[in-house]
Order: sequence, then C-alpha cells, then structure tokens
Amino acid sequence: MVLATACSVLQSDAATSMHTRAANAAAVLENQPQTARATDAVRLVIGDGTDDTITVLAASGTVGKGFIELRIDVSVKPTSEFDKGRRASGCFTYVLAYSTHPDQVDCPGHGPMVLPPPSPVTTTTVS
Repeated sequence: MVLATACSVLQSDAATSMHTRAANAAAVLENQPQTARATDAVRLVIGDGTDDTITVLAASGTVGKGFIELRIDVSVKPTSEFDKGRRASGCFTYVLAYSTHPDQVDCPGHGPMVLPPPSPVTTTTVS
C-alpha cells in the first residue's frame, strides 16, 4: 500500500509540473504586445527543457484576439534506484483575448504545427 501511495505522489508531481508549465505559458503569452501574431508569441514558450517538451499544435490570430494549442510533456526523474520516474502529457488551449488561461483538452490526433517564418522586426533609429 505504501508503494502505491508513493507512486501516485510521483505521478501527481509530474501532473502538477505539467499544469505549472501550462500556467507559465499563459503568463508569457499575456505579456506580449496585443498586436503580435500568435505564431510569433508562441515561439517564446515552445521547445525542450531539462525535463519538459512544449510543442505548438495550433496557433492563429494575434495575442489580443487569437488561439493557441500546446502539447506539454513532462518527466519527473527517478528519486531512487527502484523508481523508474514518471511522465505526464497533456494538451492545453489558450483563447487569447487580452488575458488567457490554459484549458486542458484531449490531444488531437495530429502532430506539431510547422510555424511560419517570424514577422520582421522593425527598429527606429533616432539621430
């Protein structure tokens, strides 16, 4: 019984970590300019970390009025030689409308989206 409890705690740690990353992604997205393309804003939250991978499944519109869907995979490293570690995977949608929060959804049956090239960056020189 104790072993089952320990395993469920480790699984819970992976799921908690996944939800934390989903919330962190929302905070990053909210802090982008409202006119930024969703495909540009999402570049700030996707990628491989030391114990996670975040991929974009869909992105459209702008940060002020758009939509993003992410897949988040998290691994919790083993804590002992008897522990094999735990994983959690989930998909989250973000409806962008000046603020956003992650809603966990069933993962779609397709792979990651290929992002278009980033928007050009304009700079102003003051002389």
